[in-house]
Amino acid sequence: MGRVNAVTEGNALYRTMLGDLKKKDMERLEGSECLFYVGREKFFHNTPYSEVGEYCSKKVRGLMSAVEKESKERKVSVVMPVYNRSELAIRALRSVDAQTHENIEVIIIDDGSSEDISPLTEYARNRDNVKIISLKNNCGPAGARNRGIKEAAGDFVAFLDSDDEWAPEKITKQVNVMVATKAKISHTSYLRKDESGKENVVSSGLTSGHVQLQLMSSCPIAMPTVMLTRECIEIYPMLFPASISIGEDVCYWLQILKTEYLVGINDVLATVHTNSKSSAYEPEKQILGLKNIITFLLTDEYYKKHDPELANIMRDYSYLVTKTNKTITDGRLRGMTGGYYYVRRGLSVLRHEGLFALLVKARNKVTKKAEA
Repeated sequence: MGRVNAVTEGNALYRTMLGDLKKKDMERLEGSECLFYVGREKFFHNTPYSEVGEYCSKKVRGLMSAVEKESKERKVSVVMPVYNRSELAIRALRSVDAQTHENIEVIIIDDGSSEDISPLTEYARNRDNVKIISLKNNCGPAGARNRGIKEAAGDFVAFLDSDDEWAPEKITKQVNVMVATKAKISHTSYLRKDESGKENVVSSGLTSGHVQLQLMSSCPIAMPTVMLTRECIEIYPMLFPASISIGEDVCYWLQILKTEYLVGINDVLATVHTNSKSSAYEPEKQILGLKNIITFLLTDEYYKKHDPELANIMRDYSYLVTKTNKTITDGRLRGMTGGYYYVRRGLSVLRHEGLFALLVKARNKVTKKAEA
């Protein structure tokens, strides 16, 4: 009986406390009234105070419903780089055509295709909302996306790779959540499907909040699930680093998330198609991606201060190098087992002696060990 009374009293107390908070206080705490209730909703549903959790859920639903009309009016620019494979690009474009949100423009960047993509251009010809920009030279996915972003006129920018697809309600749901929460960046869960037809749900949309340190060592965000506001792009104009072709997306997300709240939507709203040449299945590509991300982290004033998270991603890099017997440093050492030790040890002097000094010391120590 005592526990029942305590829960009842707790529900009443917490509801009163929430009811006394002003909207401006919620915005100060979480950035928006909706995000405030989303956070409380998650918290209270994991406590005995389920009535408060349902109260917060009702508030979230009401706030979402209140912006539906406004959300429908928002324009979304879809940026899709294309390099050959016109039949896959048409499949992706059909998933955009099927969107329940109507105010959409599609910007296709032909990244110097070496094959005939006339089926794609023919498919897009009679669509007033589709624009194809042809680049003379192949500049990679980052450069192509950056060009598409510069051409975008929408209130929101969404990214779709030419071999992936969206669920019909993807843009509608995502825009509605972003308008309600006032978020600048959001992503969703997705379905991963390989060439044999095997499917796997990736619940990446559960990742939400100020999660930049968590994402340093493991970033679950998939490109076709991401949506940015126009304001976000103006605040973070560095865009995707065009000098790299693997890991460039993670570098840009980490730039944004140094200060922004990541809104995750745990609905499967995209399908990511993979094959034997995808980064997820090629250790060499994984290693290159990790190297690119590590280089970014070590040269960024904010991220290079977080040694434990740096150590985690370097451990993963060392493991992959060891597992695949890849050559590192100057080509004389294979199958490194102690490299992670030296990298981790070097992190402690990074802030005092600088990146160059750290790399020189690590290289010398690893080389001496190999020659011994």
